[in-house]
Amino acid sequence: MSSTDFGLYEGWGALVASGVVSFARGSAAWTFGADGTLVAYSAGEHRLLDAGLVIEPASTNLLKGNTALDGDFWFYFDDFDGRQVTIGGITGPDGTASMAQATSNGIGENVGFASSAYAQRNNMPELRFQAHSISAIVSGTSTAPYCVLIAKNRSLEMSGICFDIATGAVTNTFTEGGGTVSGAKVTAHGAFWRPSFELDGWTHDETRIELYGTTSDSVSTMAELEAAALPAGETLVGGWVQAEAGAVTSPIKTGSSSATRAADQLVLAIGDGTYDIEAQFGDGTAAQTLAGIEVSGGAGWTVPALNSPLITDIIVRAAA
Repeated sequence: MSSTDFGLYEGWGALVASGVVSFARGSAAWTFGADGTLVAYSAGEHRLLDAGLVIEPASTNLLKGNTALDGDFWFYFDDFDGRQVTIGGITGPDGTASMAQATSNGIGENVGFASSAYAQRNNMPELRFQAHSISAIVSGTSTAPYCVLIAKNRSLEMSGICFDIATGAVTNTFTEGGGTVSGAKVTAHGAFWRPSFELDGWTHDETRIELYGTTSDSVSTMAELEAAALPAGETLVGGWVQAEAGAVTSPIKTGSSSATRAADQLVLAIGDGTYDIEAQFGDGTAAQTLAGIEVSGGAGWTVPALNSPLITDIIVRAAA
C-alpha cells in the first residue's frame, strides 16, 4: 500500500469496505462542522469532515455541568441581589439549550459564570500537577464588547486571556494568579467563538474557572475587571467550558461528573516491516513524517496522536 486517503467520504467508505482501515472509539464525541454546527457522534462513529478525519487522544473534561452552567456546579450572581440576571436554556452550537446568558443590571458588578470550586463541587486540584488547557464557547450574540476566560485562585488572583467578541482577536494575556499562559487563541465556528489557552505552573489547591463580559480589552486583575463591569442590559452568552490535561481538544460535554472522550483508534492494515510514514493534514499544518516505524505481529499500525487531529492522507513507504 503506497497511499491511503482520508479526505473524501467516497475514499473512506472504500477503505473500510476493503479492510484497509478500521476505526473504533469507546465513547461519544463532538466536533465542529464547517458551518459552525457542533455535531454529536455516537461511540464508535468516525468523525470525517471536509478538512479530514478527526483522530484525537483520550481526554477528560474536569469541569462538571459545563454546558448550561446550572447552579449545582456553577456560581453566578442572582437577580435577588440586583447584580445580574442569569437565564439558562440558550441555544448553543449543537442546536440544543446548551448555553446560558448573563445580563447586567448595571450596578458595577461582574457579569458571567464561575465554577463552584470553593464549595468543592467543581474544584480541580489536578491543575496543580501538569499543564492544562482551558476553553469555552461564547456566542457572538453577546453584546459585551470583550470577554475574559480565567483561572482564579482563593485570593481572587487570576490568570487567563481577554478577547474581542466582535473580531475574536486576543487582546490581552495575564498571569496575576501565577503560572504561565501560552497558546492563547480564539477559533471561529459560525456564530460562535471558542477561546482557549494553556495554563502551566499553577500552584493552587482551589481553582475557579470563570467567564466574564467586560468593557475593557486589557483587564488583568479583579479590580480592573470590576472597574470595567458591563452597563445595564449588556449580555454574555457562554457554555461548553472545558479544563483538560495537555492541549485543547474537541468539546466534551459533562453532567454531574467529569467526562472522558475515549481515544480515536485508527488502524492501517499494513504488513510487518519498517516504514517511513507521512501524514498530511487539512487545517494548514505542515505534513509530518514518522521515520523508521516498526510494524510486527500482524496487527497493522495504529495511528498515534499527530501534529494535527485532522488527517487527509497517510502515505506509507518502505523505509529507505
